[in-house]
Amino acid sequence: MPIPTQAVSNEEFLPIPQTPEQKHLEHEIFAGAEREARLAGIERRQFLRSSCGLALSFAALNTVFGKCFHVDAAEFSDPAAVAANKTRFFIFDVQTHHVAMPEEIPHTDQEFLQAIFSLRETARSMNPALKKRVPKIEDLYLENYVKEIFLDSETDVVALSALPGSSEESDILTPDVIYKSRSWINEVTSSPRVISHGYFSPDLGQQNLEYMHSQLEKIKIEAWKGYTGWPRAKGVDRWRMDDEKLAYPALDFARKHGIRNICLHKGLPFPGDPNRWSPMDVPRAAMDFPDMNFLVYHSGFRDVAEVLSRGTRSLPEEFLHSVDVRPLCLEKEESPSQQRLHGNRQHVRLHGVLEPCPGRARDGNDH
Repeated sequence: MPIPTQAVSNEEFLPIPQTPEQKHLEHEIFAGAEREARLAGIERRQFLRSSCGLALSFAALNTVFGKCFHVDAAEFSDPAAVAANKTRFFIFDVQTHHVAMPEEIPHTDQEFLQAIFSLRETARSMNPALKKRVPKIEDLYLENYVKEIFLDSETDVVALSALPGSSEESDILTPDVIYKSRSWINEVTSSPRVISHGYFSPDLGQQNLEYMHSQLEKIKIEAWKGYTGWPRAKGVDRWRMDDEKLAYPALDFARKHGIRNICLHKGLPFPGDPNRWSPMDVPRAAMDFPDMNFLVYHSGFRDVAEVLSRGTRSLPEEFLHSVDVRPLCLEKEESPSQQRLHGNRQHVRLHGVLEPCPGRARDGNDH
């Protein structure tokens, strides 16, 4: 198949089953390919391997999910027509990581580092292209990060995000290292290829606000990134985004300094109880801070449909009518009335959702 017809693994979770809509897409592609291959006098497999087969697959996406791509009928049979309509998409990876090298952070949290490294090994069982490649710890360092993201893919811009350890001294990737990596890459490329997240942990109270302030002084920050299930304060197993005493002062601080994007690690449970990573603490905060954007990472592969259907039963009616919980990748063309409605909504974005619409911003999966 020229394109996936079901969710493929993001190397964090095993793929979810194929949905009815995705099965319909698969049928549309096979039926169209059978027809066009017969007209061209070639086998269906050969047609699907061609640029015309890819164009037909995009047209099938339009049929099933709504108009998302411009595809002319001539592209089904004429490679020249495909080449004439080729579009260069802007690709923004909204969350990436590498890890600091030993000389940068001598006391890295080794247990957490090994957990991250194990994802490379797990990926080998999910991706046949990786079966012959033996992972090594150097794969997680900056050099390979640059290779895989900017040389092996067509990514244009990335957000580089912190990876906290069990303490500030054992962080896997600190804001200072992020600043060095971003500065070096942007200098080499003579363009802003990397933007950065600052790290915040509201459970620390005043200490967190001081840490946020110090990052603002040292680093240019486009957003704040938090890990609700990985608190820094002793004796605490999580913090909540809707905690008025702890989290709201951090949101006020971000607002005061003009940073409106709040990014939260959710869904991928490391470590402990998955409930510590539930996104259901975000809606109330979004209602109380309507001028802020809350970007919720990883949630799509934690049964987001089931979470939303269960969670919305306990949400206030005004929230359901005021907050846009549509995933970015599932947005389709809207009527003027729909645009006006959604234009008045607050922003709660779920990255890593179930049915990606190619050509849009990439999801928030780790690299």
